[in-house]
Amino acid sequence: MKSVNELLDLFMRQARLERAMKQPGGARVIDEQELHAVRRKLAAFPDAIRAVAQAAHGATNGNAGAVATPNKT
Repeated sequence: MKSVNELLDLFMRQARLERAMKQPGGARVIDEQELHAVRRKLAAFPDAIRAVAQAAHGATNGNAGAVATPNKT
């Protein structure tokens, strides 16, 4: 498993590349290829992606720092 720092670096790089592609003039082909490579690397860690998505969803709903607990039924 990748370290949290490595995964964070991948997420940040993905965001930078996506922003660059939205700028006037777009991004170079090499940037687009790198974006695809970063996405492939992230896809290898679906649990990490899911955890980040849940954390981001919690932060946008005012639940920053909240930890989900399993339902006990």
